[in-house]
Amino acid sequence: MISQEKITILIPIMRPPNATSVDVKAINKIIEKLKEKIEVRQIWIIFQNTKFKIQNLNDIEVIHFEEFKNAVEIIEKFQPDVILFDGELTILSVAFALAGKKKETPTVGTFFIPEIEKAESRWIKNRIQMIFAEKAFTQVKIDSELDESRAINFLFREYKFLLRTIKKINFNLFELIKFLITYPRVQLFSRFHVAYHKINEPILTLCSTISWKDKLVKQGFDEKKLKVIGTPLYDNLFDKIKDIDFKHTNLEKIKILFCTASMHEHGIWSKEIEDGLIKNTINKLNEHEDFQVSLKIHPVTSSIDEYKKLIKETKLDVKLYQKESFLELIKEYDVIITYGPSSIVHECVLLRKPIVLLQLINDSLTESMYDEDTINICKNLDNIFNDINDAQNKTINQTIRDEQIENMIGKFDGECSERAVNEILKVIR
Repeated sequence: MISQEKITILIPIMRPPNATSVDVKAINKIIEKLKEKIEVRQIWIIFQNTKFKIQNLNDIEVIHFEEFKNAVEIIEKFQPDVILFDGELTILSVAFALAGKKKETPTVGTFFIPEIEKAESRWIKNRIQMIFAEKAFTQVKIDSELDESRAINFLFREYKFLLRTIKKINFNLFELIKFLITYPRVQLFSRFHVAYHKINEPILTLCSTISWKDKLVKQGFDEKKLKVIGTPLYDNLFDKIKDIDFKHTNLEKIKILFCTASMHEHGIWSKEIEDGLIKNTINKLNEHEDFQVSLKIHPVTSSIDEYKKLIKETKLDVKLYQKESFLELIKEYDVIITYGPSSIVHECVLLRKPIVLLQLINDSLTESMYDEDTINICKNLDNIFNDINDAQNKTINQTIRDEQIENMIGKFDGECSERAVNEILKVIR
């Protein structure tokens, strides 16, 4: 039982609270809604490949996990009322799931990211790249004294933290051996870009879609502990739709915003493949005299200078954005172009913004994610002019659109954060 005035939430997660990733933004939306009901103390335990000087962000306490020996020590110090973490199978999520159970602290996991099925030929390769891709660990730079340890070293440090946690809670030796065998196998052979397993199952799991729930049940998760609430990240869009005017007002040029995804940062594509796709697309678009093209690079990209150099290689005048709000930018553009699994696709569907999704790489990553009845898909650059025109003139059946939204993000009613908060308060109280 908690006091009615204040609760303490422990958030062990890879990225800091000012990151722009889907998981972080979703958690922030939940916390924002929770603060409307009760005072909240937030403690973020960050897993990064660099040690950084502790810095608080507004009312948020930010700590690197290596400031402590194990997860039990962290729980004992801060005495959280609930532990909230991304449900993806990671070494650290296992540590906190086990420690929370030992200390009788409620644990809540989330599955809000898109369900991305990997191409069969790249299952193992993609997973290895993801585990050891350093950029995936350092997406958000924090002013700090950096520890230049490589990713493999970071992996060992994570394992050490877990083993210390296991020792502290007197974890069964048989279960430990089973985990050490299970973890690499699940990580390497997961059919999906996100690996998951019941070994870190919390007492409550919040899912964006029914599809996510079904997958977790098949994995052995307790169905009674799974709640489908939608995706909190998009609650703010529900209220903004009526205030955004997408009518084409530029009579001279069709303004196109080309948005990149973080494919090589997450180890899905090589940098050469992604750079080639971007350059080829920009060059093709600029063959059309009525197009005016700008490039918005993904906010997790570490260096905007790399893209300035890339644009320079095209010898074209392309405006470049990075940190600017996508919702503000799209008011100025007629068509959006992107590739890969991206929240931008979701936002365009929700806001009825014309969009063209590139599927130019021989990879089935997004082929099963999106419906061509709602999204224009370009599989050959030679057809992109027609695809852009079709996107602008597309009439979407409302029933089909609603089904697509349900598959992508679950519920879209502006109440996802409210449902998440109500479920979290239940497990605390």
